[in-house]
Amino acid sequence: MTADSAVRARLRDLYSTEPAAKTLLDSLAVRERDAASTSIDRLADLAGISRRRAVDLARTLDQIGAGTFVLGRRGQRSRIEWQFDVRSLGLAAAQEDEGLRKPTDAADEGAVASRHDTVLAAAKLLIARSLGVPIEAIEIVIRA
Repeated sequence: MTADSAVRARLRDLYSTEPAAKTLLDSLAVRERDAASTSIDRLADLAGISRRRAVDLARTLDQIGAGTFVLGRRGQRSRIEWQFDVRSLGLAAAQEDEGLRKPTDAADEGAVASRHDTVLAAAKLLIARSLGVPIEAIEIVIRA
C-alpha cells in the first residue's frame, strides 16, 4: 500500500465516522481553488464546530497524513498546512476520486484542466447526493 493509498483509506474512515470531518471534507471537495493552508478558525466555520474541536480535527488530519497541524506563534494563526490539493482530499474521502494530487501550481498549464475536472467531479458528487442517486447516473453537458 502506497503512502497516498494509506492516507486515502484513513480519510475514508474518518469521513464515515466523524460528522464534522465529513462536513469539512465535503466543503473542500467543491472548492474552486486549492489552498496551501486553512486557519483553525476557518476550519471550524467550514466544519460547523467549535474552535477546540477544530484543533482536534486538524490534529487528526495531521496524524493521518493529510496535512501538518501548525500551532500559531508570534502573531501567526494556528492552521493546517495541506500536503495535498484540498479538493482531491475531499473527493478521496467521499470515494469519488482518481487519487490524491499534490497542491497545484498556478503556473502549471495542467492545473487549469485539473481544476476544471475537479470542479465537475465535485458538482456531480453534490448533485448525486442531493438527488439520492449514484454518481454514475449524473451526466453534465456543457454547450459553448
